[in-house]
Amino acid sequence: MLTPTNNSLVPGKNGNSFVDGIQWNAYSVKDPDGTESTAYIGFKFPYTVIDFSTTAVTPYKNGVYTDTSKAERTDSGTHPFYEHWNINIPKGIKGDSIGDLQVLTITEENQNKIKTLNEGIYDQGQVGQQILVYKVYQYNINENPQPEYYYYLGDYNMIQSVSVSETGDISIYYTHDDVATFEKVMKWINSVALDGETGDFTVNYNYDTDL
Repeated sequence: MLTPTNNSLVPGKNGNSFVDGIQWNAYSVKDPDGTESTAYIGFKFPYTVIDFSTTAVTPYKNGVYTDTSKAERTDSGTHPFYEHWNINIPKGIKGDSIGDLQVLTITEENQNKIKTLNEGIYDQGQVGQQILVYKVYQYNINENPQPEYYYYLGDYNMIQSVSVSETGDISIYYTHDDVATFEKVMKWINSVALDGETGDFTVNYNYDTDL
């Protein structure tokens, strides 16, 4: 608190002392007959002193982000030239938080909650496919938020199974891509026959071949 340089000013509070009324300057006057009386020749009117304090408060109410800032008078109100006010200042909120890298299986329920990094809705995948995502938590809405949506980072491809057909086709089944098929890449001998009359030697393969 600044200390006034003008001594004619009287603060309503000075340290731990309060001034609750007007201060008068008075003189005793005695007339020629010896009668005394009091003459008031001036006064000092106290000015109001206002003190402030601050309290850091949560920016949430019942778990939901709320404007909790408030200024309220906290003194007893018994001193006419003094006030004390407390100001509630909300603590900063976290904002959005990104975490929990995970493999997400696309379902009908979560399909509309998947976003791309440019905030567009991800609509490339099909139900049942798996993708890599980050969870997004919005602390500017709730104190303990549930993931509101997911950020799409890329396809998650793992080989689920591999099959080989009788014609030598190899099919690779993925968790995201449907299937990759490579035709007639494996050849093997099914049977070998020798004609006893003609001496012809026949080799039968799993698919037609010129050999």
